[in-house]
Amino acid sequence: MSDHEQQSGSTDSAVLDGPDVEEQTFAPRLSGRRLILLVLIFVALCVLAMAFIGEREAWAALRAASPGPVLLACGVMTAGWMAWALLYQSLLSGQRKPQSLRELFLLVLGGLAAARVLPSAGASGAAVRFYFWRRRGVEPEEIVTTLVASEAAFYTGLLFILWGGLTYLWAHTRVPRALLTAAMVASVAVAVAFVVVLAALVRKPNDASLLHRLTGFINRIGMRLLKRPFLGVEQMGELLTGIASSIQQLRSHPGSALLAVVCAGAWWAANFLALHLVFLGFGVQVPWGTLIVAYVLGALTSSLAGFVAGLGATEASMIGVLALLGVPAKETTMAVLAFRLIEFWLPIPLGIWSLHSLWRRSKL
Repeated sequence: MSDHEQQSGSTDSAVLDGPDVEEQTFAPRLSGRRLILLVLIFVALCVLAMAFIGEREAWAALRAASPGPVLLACGVMTAGWMAWALLYQSLLSGQRKPQSLRELFLLVLGGLAAARVLPSAGASGAAVRFYFWRRRGVEPEEIVTTLVASEAAFYTGLLFILWGGLTYLWAHTRVPRALLTAAMVASVAVAVAFVVVLAALVRKPNDASLLHRLTGFINRIGMRLLKRPFLGVEQMGELLTGIASSIQQLRSHPGSALLAVVCAGAWWAANFLALHLVFLGFGVQVPWGTLIVAYVLGALTSSLAGFVAGLGATEASMIGVLALLGVPAKETTMAVLAFRLIEFWLPIPLGIWSLHSLWRRSKL
């Protein structure tokens, strides 16, 4: 986070003011140093993998890998990105702000690239989407509602997938029950915390100190990304009131909300299927429940790591969980790295091109 102090006041909040958005310029520069750091970390991971497996064994695994399933995994991930775009389209349509599916698909890729190579990780991706939608006439409260609802759908689906995998492991494997119980309790605690946060967002808080803290948090992101604060305390209160209204409007269109949940499930299914295909391409047989738990914990690690988009921590988590569940690390390491090439690295060049295309279409 930036060390800049919070600045309140109506003159500093142009990013959220509707009529003035068209006059704003938003051209975030990709962080070359951060991208170089990402590459160096991934190269170091590959070197460590070769040292762990053995250089000959690693190259042998690569030569023996079947390209067909791996290429198919790329296509499946593309379908997952399209499901993400459909999720956004359904939520925005439910608030009577329909958007082009093609542009939403480009925005998904652009947001993924921004989250990887710009400061503040996921906040960068959200800022890119926020800016683009403001230029398309979507109100700030509608944007925040869309982002919050999409995250709720994604993490709800992720938790249900995790619980399904843990149930499978409980019934069909000899994994220690204490370990499975601890994972289940932790996931339930996360679910409860998430529900509490969502409940706080659907109504305007009366606590002035809470408003100040929320405003300060958002403005620190704004200073980091745009060198200016996003909004003042009064606007924060108005925004939260608008969010509550937008959520009520979305609830009046249950079909859109249901489609969003289905799309979130399709996104996770695409990720899991892509992972399964990559493992299949490398000839690694892993029970589906084991693979699900390893993937979900890897995804949660990526969200919580906070350092360079979870790179390194995610791979270590997936390999470690698989080893803990009885799959030798030497068999899974190359497959996990190959999957991360598709899941983490592929959106970067595609996203950079997508952002360029969106900005050109917006005549920035």
